[in-house]
Amino acid sequence: MEMKKLNRTKVQKINLPYKNSAADTLKEFLEFEKITQTEFAGKIGVTQKHVSDILNRKKWLTPLLAVRIEQEFGLPARFLLRKDMNYKLDLAQQEQNYHIMEG
Repeated sequence: MEMKKLNRTKVQKINLPYKNSAADTLKEFLEFEKITQTEFAGKIGVTQKHVSDILNRKKWLTPLLAVRIEQEFGLPARFLLRKDMNYKLDLAQQEQNYHIMEG
């Protein structure tokens, strides 16, 4: 992931490592454990469509869903929520830096 950083009077490019979201972790987990989206959804009390939306970043994990995932599958809720928070923060910073470049 490439981002721009304001350095006093000019903007410089800096490369940051790609940060993934909880969706990426959940996709890998489901694939590794051979769990379908429908099975996963049933265990955490949502629809398969809701799981699909999370995995495709159309929706984000809520704290309640993260806790259910931790209780059912052992993936730490704080870990998943931090991944999403860091991912969204990186997107916001990238967008802000893009606006600085255009302005």
